[in-house]
Amino acid sequence: MKRDNKTYRNWLCLLWLAVFTSCMDETFTASDVEGTFISIRGMAPHTGSVHSGTPEDYIIHTLRVLAFDKTTGDKVTNLFYNAHSGDIIRHPIDAGNYDFVFLANEPAYQPVRTLLDAITHYGDLNHIAYPADFFSSEQIIPMMQEIKNVTVLSGGQGATLEDNTTVSILQLALERMGVRVDVILRAEDDLDQAFKGIMFSNLPNLVPLTATYDGPAIERSVIRTFTVVDDGSYFTQGTPTAEWDWEKKVNRIILPANDPLSVTNESEAVNFTIDMGDNYNPSCKLKIASNPVNYSLPKNTKLDLTGYIKEPLMVNIEASEWENVDEDWNISGIKVLNVSDLEVSITDFNGARISFTSNMPVVKVMPQLYVGAGGLAAETEKVFNDL
Repeated sequence: MKRDNKTYRNWLCLLWLAVFTSCMDETFTASDVEGTFISIRGMAPHTGSVHSGTPEDYIIHTLRVLAFDKTTGDKVTNLFYNAHSGDIIRHPIDAGNYDFVFLANEPAYQPVRTLLDAITHYGDLNHIAYPADFFSSEQIIPMMQEIKNVTVLSGGQGATLEDNTTVSILQLALERMGVRVDVILRAEDDLDQAFKGIMFSNLPNLVPLTATYDGPAIERSVIRTFTVVDDGSYFTQGTPTAEWDWEKKVNRIILPANDPLSVTNESEAVNFTIDMGDNYNPSCKLKIASNPVNYSLPKNTKLDLTGYIKEPLMVNIEASEWENVDEDWNISGIKVLNVSDLEVSITDFNGARISFTSNMPVVKVMPQLYVGAGGLAAETEKVFNDL
């Protein structure tokens, strides 16, 4: 029985070793000091925040611990753990001074994983961005945190932080790399028959790890659509009031963060559109501040978006000058004027109808027109009997 038990223990040790090594990448430096490590605990709830979110916003399943030499920026450790929010990780590392980067819930996407595994210097972080596909309500939110100038003490005694406080466990406060949006829509009339859903467009296709990102260009090609028919779990009916007979809530939409180089660049703002079917679709450009204007949707933010639908046909009309392009009826993307006929023949025995369509709210007919090739002017109202 002793011999069998010893064999069983050996197999058990091998099994645990296999499980342990499958949870991390052994890329740290070898240590000659027994028990040199730093203890790290996962995310703790943020205190004092206006919107603490919901439990789904705090989930952690994986954690990558990167340590860089404070002086050279060279990678010292790069370990990947399977971990949860309350776990304590004993991270092996020599005593010394480091800048730490923690990446939680990194995308299960091999091209990104390959780049992360290959990091050799702090500057390599500037080349890496997460695809927007990994920022959605159905997935765990990727998170990140940097803690610089950490002095790891020998013998697992903890670490001294930049403010000279010493901690036995390095407690993380990871920041989400995505944005949570909760929407409330209100209207004076019941819009249930017309309301189809909402849409976010002009979203970035990548979320960089750092503010000094220099990787592939970021494109604003991502569109997120939520419809009552296909995404009913997002929508709940609100409570009507004396002022607003209709209220619809859209809960916990997770989007990729939008951090443009210029927060005042309107073309890089995220567009929000209310889908009213065949009716006019109200829309706006999302901004977190109006004066000075700020079109960013920063990482680790929860946004409460309230839309009041008053007169749908009277909103979002912005006057602007015509561009001086004489050779083209259609000015692409600016103003469009379509006319059914450029020339018609009118005699005493026939009439003609000319119709106009435009993306502008008004089309104006000039008071004079020209008759024949000679350019003879005539009053429009005397030639056309119904305008």
